[in-house]
Amino acid sequence: MTSDTEEILFDGNFKIDGDEVLYVEMDLPENVLEANTNAIGLQVLDITTDDIKTLFWIEDDIYYFQNFDKRKLLQNKNVIFYSGTTYHKLKEDALIVENMVNAIYKDGKFYFKSYANANKIISLSDFFEEASNETIEEFADNAIFELDLDWLKENSDTMIRKQITLIQKKSGYSLCIS
Repeated sequence: MTSDTEEILFDGNFKIDGDEVLYVEMDLPENVLEANTNAIGLQVLDITTDDIKTLFWIEDDIYYFQNFDKRKLLQNKNVIFYSGTTYHKLKEDALIVENMVNAIYKDGKFYFKSYANANKIISLSDFFEEASNETIEEFADNAIFELDLDWLKENSDTMIRKQITLIQKKSGYSLCIS
C-alpha cells in the first residue's frame, strides 16, 4: 500500500481498481495476537501433520498475511537447491514462502485486494449483511423474475441472502430485460 492507495470499506462488493484496497474494521483473533505477545506459548509446527492455511509475520505492529496450501509444501519431493558453488538435494521437509502478501492488518483494519484470498485467511462473511425476507420480496417483485417467493425465502441460505443484498445495493443497477 502506498499513500496514493484509496481505502474502500468492504461491503461485499469485490470489484476494485488497481489503486484501491478493500478493508474491514476488526480485531484480530486471539490466537493471532498471541503470536506477537507470547510466541513461546504457541504450539510447534509439524508440517507433516498440521494443516497450514496462512503464513503471517509481524513487523512494527503490522501483520502481513500470505495464503498457504499443500501445494507449497515440499515433502517427499526431489528438490535441489544451490548453495555456495554446489547443488544440494533437499533432504528435510520444507515449505515455499512466496514473495507476496495477500492481506495486511494495521491499526484495527484488515486490508486486502482479493476477497477470495482474504477470505481464506479470515472469514469475511460477517462483513456484509443477509437480505431479510422483506428484501427478498422486493428483489423477487422485479418483472424479470418468475419464481416461487415462498420457496425462495424458505430455501435461501446465508450466501444467497448476502448476494441478493449486494444486487439490491448496487447504485444505479436495476434488473431489466434488454
